Amino acid sequence: MPFCPKCGYEYREEISECFDCGSELVASLPEQRLPNSDWVMLKRFRGTVFAEMACDVLRQHGIPTLAQNHFLTSAIGSTGTGFPGQEVIVYVREEDYPEALELIAGMTGDHT
Repeated sequence: MPFCPKCGYEYREEISECFDCGSELVASLPEQRLPNSDWVMLKRFRGTVFAEMACDVLRQHGIPTLAQNHFLTSAIGSTGTGFPGQEVIVYVREEDYPEALELIAGMTGDHT
């Protein structure tokens, strides 16, 4: 599958250009290793869709993320915006936490 070298998104084989940034797609992305960092919980999301949106925004700002599914959804592989028992926790590196919190607050309206 081809990837965008700028955005990191994966595309179907018949696509040759990134829909988001217009870059020409490449066959694979170089392996990226993160420095040793402490990861902290940024936010609990009700649903994978919201968590994935948040992770995309953070990555576009150069902030690496980890997302962890919990309970029923990880067992049956369901996705959505709020199945009962569905929760995704998004983690960021400790040094990125203040910026990530500000970006997510702008998305969610949660300025606490």
